[in-house]
Amino acid sequence: MNYHIALSRSIDFEDIAQEAAAEQCPRHAMGILRETLGAQVHQPREESTGRSDRLRAKIAGTPQSWALARRLATTFTAQDVIFCTGEDIGIPIAACCGTQADRPKIAMFIHNLDRPRGFLSAKVFNLTDRVDLFITNAQAQAQFLQQRLGVAPEKIFVLTEHIDTQFFIPGTPEPQKSRPLIVSVGLENRDYQTIAQATQDLSIDVRISGFSRDAKVLARAFPKVMPANMTRQFYPWPDLRRLYWNADLVIVSLVDNKFCAGLTAILEAIACAKPLIVTRTAGLSDYLQEIAPIHIVNPGDAMGMQAAIFSILSNLEQEQEWAQLRRIKLLKNHTMEKYISTLATQLLSLAPTPELSKNPRLV
Repeated sequence: MNYHIALSRSIDFEDIAQEAAAEQCPRHAMGILRETLGAQVHQPREESTGRSDRLRAKIAGTPQSWALARRLATTFTAQDVIFCTGEDIGIPIAACCGTQADRPKIAMFIHNLDRPRGFLSAKVFNLTDRVDLFITNAQAQAQFLQQRLGVAPEKIFVLTEHIDTQFFIPGTPEPQKSRPLIVSVGLENRDYQTIAQATQDLSIDVRISGFSRDAKVLARAFPKVMPANMTRQFYPWPDLRRLYWNADLVIVSLVDNKFCAGLTAILEAIACAKPLIVTRTAGLSDYLQEIAPIHIVNPGDAMGMQAAIFSILSNLEQEQEWAQLRRIKLLKNHTMEKYISTLATQLLSLAPTPELSKNPRLV
């Protein structure tokens, strides 16, 4: 069998591997999966797009992902297994390759299909029949696939999310802090307005790592006027890790959603052994139960968030013990090595190659 990985954007795995070896960034799971399976990577480049690509991109994906899918459909056969890293490339691949008589096996990672456009694209392009394995990191997405799209349970696999525990590790904070520091990271489905309300009158510094060129994204996430004690900027990977180390606590403040928005930041904070406050969402419900004890607040509850902040800062010794317990759980269940091993096993099961099945190069 021939194994393939289809990406939705261009990624230089060699450059990332070199940077990771120098501790300048985390490792990339897909780069290691490529080596594990001996897979060929396909990613949209300067593809020549046509009118049909632009039209179908109004439903799902981009014109470039549709052009890539059309090109791959002319080369893939039943001897190929392709893993699509998201809906934006997976839907075009399934649509273009899924109707072939000699079609490849298709596995697709589902981030957030449970929304009107996702449901429409799943129906229009008949994903239920054209995809052999749906992989997701959110139980809510798995339930949507089964209950709304009629996907058979044996075609759905919930893959526990991961973090690079070689890069995100506990570290020593800088000594020159004059007052407590709260850190929050990310932009997807974030709610920094509630953090602002909870902290603007406190003798606390709030630093946010979140950057976007999209003004609408920033307007949804942030207050119209940032409090004097709150700053936002882009942090390169080494500085982001140092930011976690300097934090007295980390807040992942979210609007409610049905996928795993905020999960990467949660795992990064746990890997760095930091006290943590997280907004309760449908997409994170299973993960929040797993990583307890943890401070959980409801969406938009500024008073509850402030109370959690006071509780943590007044009981830092106990909070550090809980942070260490969460880190132990993470090292058991959420390492990159376990993630890649589990994912590779699932892909091999679609059309196992005897040599790989007996001795896959799992990290």
